[in-house]
Amino acid sequence: MNECYAAALSANATTVVAMFVGAVVGWALMEVASVIAERWKIRRDRKRLEKLIADTEAECEQYRTPTNP
Repeated sequence: MNECYAAALSANATTVVAMFVGAVVGWALMEVASVIAERWKIRRDRKRLEKLIADTEAECEQYRTPTNP
C-alpha cells in the first residue's frame, strides 16, 4: 500500500509541474504573439500614413503648379 501511495503522489506532483510548465509556456507564447501583432499593426498604420501624406503632398503640389503658362 505504501508503494501505491508513493506512486500516486509522484504522479500528482508530475501532473502539477506539467500544468505549471504548460501555463508558463502558454503565457510566454501569448506575449510573443501579442508583440508581433502590435508591431504588425504599427507597420500597417505607418504605411497608411505615408500613403496619405504622399497623396496630400501630390494634391497640394497640383494646386501650387500653375496650369496656364
